[in-house]
Amino acid sequence: MPNISRTNHRSPYNFPKDELEKLYLIDKLSTYRIAKKWKCDPKTVWVYLQRYKIPTRPRKVVKIDSDNLKSLYMSGQSMATIGKSYGICAAAVHRKIHNTKINPRNQWEANIKYVRNDFSGDNQEKAYLIGFRLGDLHVETRKEPDSPIRVSSGTTKEVQLKLMTRLFSPYGHIWISGPHAINEYQFETKLNRSFDFLLPKHKQVPDWIMRRESNFWSFVAGYTDAEGNIGVYTNRARFRIRTYDKQILFQIHLGMQKVRIKSLFTLECKAGISSSGKTKHNQDCWGVVVNHAPSLAILFGQLRSRLLHAKRANDLRIATDNLIKRGYLTSS
Repeated sequence: MPNISRTNHRSPYNFPKDELEKLYLIDKLSTYRIAKKWKCDPKTVWVYLQRYKIPTRPRKVVKIDSDNLKSLYMSGQSMATIGKSYGICAAAVHRKIHNTKINPRNQWEANIKYVRNDFSGDNQEKAYLIGFRLGDLHVETRKEPDSPIRVSSGTTKEVQLKLMTRLFSPYGHIWISGPHAINEYQFETKLNRSFDFLLPKHKQVPDWIMRRESNFWSFVAGYTDAEGNIGVYTNRARFRIRTYDKQILFQIHLGMQKVRIKSLFTLECKAGISSSGKTKHNQDCWGVVVNHAPSLAILFGQLRSRLLHAKRANDLRIATDNLIKRGYLTSS
């Protein structure tokens, strides 16, 4: 890069003629590539070409089908990416978009580096994601109608990172940073507006989930992957979820009762300091517990193919083996 001397902020660039001739005439660089190399505007390079009477090449004209251009642009590709595929600069793509009268993307869309795919539309996947979101995810967006949906979470567990990556990598780029000071990783992805259903922080399970059994169990699986515990204690398998979401837990309890699962809905701990003196609860903590072995057999049958969290799935296998050893299930 040439030395650029300035006496004040209005001083012109001082580009050596011989170096400009080499870059433009011998190396055949475009004014845009020279400008990028010299960190200036392409118009400045053009001015110096004229000043030094350096013969300029004919303007390169690349024709792009308007429908194809619109398809590439509205799919989320940047102007630079489109330009690279056609051998032209981003500014040239911008002119073509303007001349073709394609509606420009808003500021959020214009900065998209990665393609964001639409949600699959599968209701069981949707129910699972809503359950998981209520337990473990922070979801937000801007006021603009086309702004992306930002999904984020902090965790100290790598298995949790793998699950969130599995859930969202088909739909958007994944960012993971850390581990930080407390050995916590930060997960983030940005999704398109087909994921609007993740925005509400539901206080109760949506009706469409409660009405269909397959959707209900997918929701319970997502909520369990986020907040649940499956284990074997004093040689007895147990299932438990504890959260502040009283209404949601009560609905899970009712849904279990419908299929003859004997679950307990309990107030685990009132707001304040726990009995151990170690945990402070800002709200009353509620729980759904299943200890009854025949009921666990029914419950595990519903969750076995739906749990996606590697640890939860492994814990369920261990608890299932406990039921088999105690004669409540047969091995298959």
